[in-house]
Amino acid sequence: MGPRAEWKLPENLVISRAQESPTSLESLIGCPLKYIAEYLGNIKGGETATLSEGEQLWGRLVHEILERLLKNPKLTPAGVENKARELFDNEGPRLAASLFLPGAEDMKATVRHVTVQAARALFKIMKDLGLQPMAIEEQFERNAFGVKLLGRPDLIFVASDKVEGAGESDRRVVDLKWRGEGYRIESLEAGTAFQLAVYSYLVSKGAIPKVPGAYFILRSQRLLTDDEGAFPTAEPFEGPGLRKIWNGLDLAYKETIEKLRMGVVRAPVDVEDDKRKKKEANTLDEETGMLRLGPPCKFCNLALICGRLGK
Repeated sequence: MGPRAEWKLPENLVISRAQESPTSLESLIGCPLKYIAEYLGNIKGGETATLSEGEQLWGRLVHEILERLLKNPKLTPAGVENKARELFDNEGPRLAASLFLPGAEDMKATVRHVTVQAARALFKIMKDLGLQPMAIEEQFERNAFGVKLLGRPDLIFVASDKVEGAGESDRRVVDLKWRGEGYRIESLEAGTAFQLAVYSYLVSKGAIPKVPGAYFILRSQRLLTDDEGAFPTAEPFEGPGLRKIWNGLDLAYKETIEKLRMGVVRAPVDVEDDKRKKKEANTLDEETGMLRLGPPCKFCNLALICGRLGK
């Protein structure tokens, strides 16, 4: 039996997992074959597939330094910059060794500059909005879709004057990204910013997400949101909002799980190879309200199974 995009399994063979995460949900909705193979069949890439390279490694380094800086949120602008440089120089060789090798001087200087500027910009945002850190890379869990939903938001801020007993309207979720503002803007406008919606739900209390969210782009220090009222210093982009995105995710989860229980497993490789289809696949369907995500092929090691590698 050769590679193919659509597979047929016995009905009711596939059952939902006990827990899900933003990453597993992206695979489930974007490519059910990847979800089945990795999360139910435990078929993963080799050890080298998990190594951080390039931007992923640099973003992780900046994440780590910002996390340490935010543990002292009262640092002055000058103090933030000095501490960021110190942490980069002292901890960088351990956290991102390749940046400190001969021949990497230019990229090292770039990442060091981004680290300092991102730290300064983030602390200014906190001061301007009257916020302070509530949780940094902390895992949250709640029940959703009939399973346990786990997530680790980068940053959760809370109004400085309402730390004790702060309500949902006093909290803010911020997701840090190395770059890719164009893609993030499209996700806010098209209603596919499902990761922000998941994080908002996890730190809310009711049946729908109520905590506003935003993306902070490390390389350009841009703060992007679809909720200008909650982030008045950010760049606002009009979209359906996190509540509708969450509802769309709920519908997509239920539909996909039902198809899997019927034994229908498909890898939408034709979408990945067609730019028009790929763009159309990432949307919040206006007619049904359902979230649609394109296949995460660039993060997948299963091209020999679905047949995409031989196309």
